[in-house]
Amino acid sequence: WTCACGYGRWQFSYAAITMAANLTQAQVSLLAKLKTDYHQGLPFASSFNRSDEHNEDSSSFQSSNTVSPPINCPKWVCCLLPCIQHIPKMKLFRSIQPEDAEVRRDGEWVVYDASSLVQGDILRLRPSDRVPADCVLLSLEHTAEKKTILEMVVDESQVNGHKTPKSITNAQLTDNTTGNLITLYYGSQILHGTGIAVVTSVGSQTLLAKLIQRGAWPPSAILGPVPAEEDEEVGLSLINRSS
Repeated sequence: WTCACGYGRWQFSYAAITMAANLTQAQVSLLAKLKTDYHQGLPFASSFNRSDEHNEDSSSFQSSNTVSPPINCPKWVCCLLPCIQHIPKMKLFRSIQPEDAEVRRDGEWVVYDASSLVQGDILRLRPSDRVPADCVLLSLEHTAEKKTILEMVVDESQVNGHKTPKSITNAQLTDNTTGNLITLYYGSQILHGTGIAVVTSVGSQTLLAKLIQRGAWPPSAILGPVPAEEDEEVGLSLINRSS
């Protein structure tokens, strides 16, 4: 199995990869599609140039891993009306923003600003982390306790409204018979477990961004009543006047 990646050619044996990382065929195929490597991650040079090489094709790699807030006002409006930042949906939005991410580049784990992530980046996710991009979970790692049952628990409620945390066991993750991939979403929080994932969507292509664009975020079950509705209407009125 050969992956031609533009910055060189990597040759992999499917058997060798699955033996080392216990990946399923669906996961290996995804890595090939994204032109990345589980053990090495993206090369430093390639990760910096990847978005520039593909930014004219919306079906290719996306860049700029930032999500526009539900009220996207000019900076001067936010300065004049700081109440906009205290509207419940804006407070919730800020609370789920990832700050940094542990990324594998050229085989080394480094910490980068989350906004610099690109498709194909290999991530390590730990308890309390905010998921820094939409990604597919590839493997689970033993913690210091080295429990025999590997599991990750993820809270997605503030993104999609699902109140019950998602529980992912190693048995589910390594099941090679279903062809299923387990996706984690930008802004979700890792409650338990450590795992390796690959970035599949960033910025405006993430689930959170699409929900905001459709006016379907935040989840009503999470936010509840909005007491600051009048402040929001005033802020939106000024935003419209400034455009």
